[in-house]
Amino acid sequence: MGFLDGLIDSVVGAGLASVVNDVIEQHDGVQGIVNRLEQNGLGETVKT
Repeated sequence: MGFLDGLIDSVVGAGLASVVNDVIEQHDGVQGIVNRLEQNGLGETVKT
């Protein structure tokens, strides 16, 4: 992997981490996301 590839991967990874953190914060944490999924009929999926 070249330097530029590594740099691009780092930027994309950091951007993705930022998006995931924003989603978690918007839903009052991981438990909030789990609750929302359960409310929308995905309770069994969340439990696995």
